[in-house]
Amino acid sequence: MLSYLLDRVPGSPRCRVRLNGDVTLDNAHALLAQLWRDPAYLECTDAIWDIGACELPPFETLMQVTAYIAREKHGRGPARVAFVSPAFGQSVLVRALQGFERLVGFDLNFFADEAQALSWLERRG
Repeated sequence: MLSYLLDRVPGSPRCRVRLNGDVTLDNAHALLAQLWRDPAYLECTDAIWDIGACELPPFETLMQVTAYIAREKHGRGPARVAFVSPAFGQSVLVRALQGFERLVGFDLNFFADEAQALSWLERRG
């Protein structure tokens, strides 16, 4: 099961999505389909996805989710997305995940903490 909490950052076009649970391919598809229908999410230009409380899937599943986003996003939702998890502090994992933005067609990056993510989003915005 995968649940989320969506918060809009007051006075900003930014939102924060906090995920909790197991990230599976089916859960990710259902969650993204739901968010792509949520007006609060669709109005955001930037998003921070806090996935630190999630059990991360194998790399292959992350690639499948990425392919799904590339195929189904169609310009919906934030143009810049920063994923945050302490697991991304491991340099090998971060290097493997660099370049996802080229696969999905929008700015996407991975960070070990929210301060790094915010700095990146501010530079991109």
